[in-house]
Amino acid sequence: MREQSSPDFDARFGTLKNAEDVRVASCEQTALQKSIFQLDTDGAARLRRIIAAVENDRDCYLSRCPITEFSLLWVIDKVGSVILALEEGVTPKNRQFPLPRALGEPRPPLWPKDSTLGHPALVRSEEGDKPTFYGRIGGELIYDNGTWFLTNQSGRFGINLGRTKPQLEAAAELFRQKDIELEVDFR
Repeated sequence: MREQSSPDFDARFGTLKNAEDVRVASCEQTALQKSIFQLDTDGAARLRRIIAAVENDRDCYLSRCPITEFSLLWVIDKVGSVILALEEGVTPKNRQFPLPRALGEPRPPLWPKDSTLGHPALVRSEEGDKPTFYGRIGGELIYDNGTWFLTNQSGRFGINLGRTKPQLEAAAELFRQKDIELEVDFR
């Protein structure tokens, strides 16, 4: 693998981590989330529209449901780009669907972990004869009581991997540079 490591990226967002060192689900080896997008100009405009829909109609459950009931994952890839997608499940017949989150509780064992497209799928790269899964820092974008939070809640690119609050703040700054205001929730 041709690693895109630089002292600047390493200091700002953490060194490259290979999700395979922790765990990669079998479906993550071959599938991408349907909802995947990059926080470039178009992706930022899309995210701002989602945020506006939630904030403009806070009292309407239908407006906020896609954000409050599902996990919007994010990760910084090896070249410093932010990639986002809903956490999705994959059926045995390869049908993909947004996977509800358990809102502060462990997810009930209704859906096997090996059928979940999580953070590793966001950074899957086809280099050589097998896919690689390198990222720097990742977590979830959460809406709670009128505030947007960027967390480091990722078992493969966030929690317990030596990531720091300044690295999460640096990731949040990438969102702020695209006019997306949020708070940091470092765990």
